[in-house]
Parts: sequence; structure tokens; C-alpha cells
Amino acid sequence: MIIILIWVEMINNNNNNNNNNNKACTTTLTKIEPIYINIKIKQIKFKHKHNIPLDFPLDITITEYIQNLKHDSLLSAHTQTNDTFKKFFPSIPIPKFINPDFYTTQFYTGHGHFQKYLHRIQRSNTDTCTCTNNTPQDSIHLIIQCPHYTNIRHELQLHNIISPNQFVQNKQTYTKFKLLCKHIYTHLHTLSF
Repeated sequence: MIIILIWVEMINNNNNNNNNNNKACTTTLTKIEPIYINIKIKQIKFKHKHNIPLDFPLDITITEYIQNLKHDSLLSAHTQTNDTFKKFFPSIPIPKFINPDFYTTQFYTGHGHFQKYLHRIQRSNTDTCTCTNNTPQDSIHLIIQCPHYTNIRHELQLHNIISPNQFVQNKQTYTKFKLLCKHIYTHLHTLSF
């Protein structure tokens, strides 16, 4: 299964840094290697098929070498992701049951309808949550701490979660997390109109 994410970028002062983070998050979530790795793999397979000498260690098979290339590529992409993403996924590989969607991707990356992000890209005058005057409203605050969403966290039995990576540790919790993200996004989106 291949997951394709379409990223809508906002114009801001840190566009290059955001582009790198966006590409890294997308690469890590989709588990698709960058084009240069894909080309290198195709070259290796072509050389092997046509008995052209290969330039990799002789103590491993071609399959192992290709797996190592893919793993190293994902590891590199993971190190380039933003801090919010790393709180959900502190290490790779990403569990196979993770199927990011429009809502969860915003929470993984922190690039959504959150006051902290909107303030950073100069779309809001404040970065604080409406639940208090001094707490930045980011995705982590909303899913774990914000009192506005205490009831839905209890209904979904997610109220004992204290760390973002706990939302993605098993399929059952992840399914509930997707519902939480959609609920919060929908609520925030209605507040802005």
C-alpha cells in the first residue's frame, strides 16, 4: 500500500526550513524513498542483472544492501522532521497500521489550524489557547492537556495518555486518535468562522 500526502504550503519567512520539514515528514510517513535513492536502487538492479561489477560490500546480498539504503534514507528523513513529529514518532520504522489522513497529518506536524502555527506564519495575533491566557495552542496541548477536549478524550478512553507517541503505539488507540483529531479540527475550524 502506498500512501500519498498532498501538502499545502503557507507562505512565510522560513519557507526553506518548512519545505525541508514537510518533505522529511512526508517521506517518513509514507515510507517512500526519495527519487535519488530510487534511482540508485534501479541502477544496482540493472548492474546486477547485466553482470556489471557492483560497488558495495561483498559480505551482504543485494537485497540486504537495498534494504539498508532504504532504511538509511528513512532514518535521514526522520532526523530532518520537526520536533512535533518526533514526539509522535521518536524512532523509525513507523508502525504499518499508521495511515495518515488530512486531520492526523496536521497534528503530527503541528502545521494545522493551531494558534501557535498560525501566529508563526503571521495569520494570528496570538499563539495562546482560548482555555487560558498563557498556554500556547499547539497540537500536543490540544490532544493531551486542553480542558476544552477533556470530554471527548474521556469518551474515546484517551484521557490517560500523557505523551503523543502513546497515540500511535497500537491500532486500537490510533483509531481513537484519528477520531480525536477530526473532532478537534472540526471544532477549531468552526471557531474561526
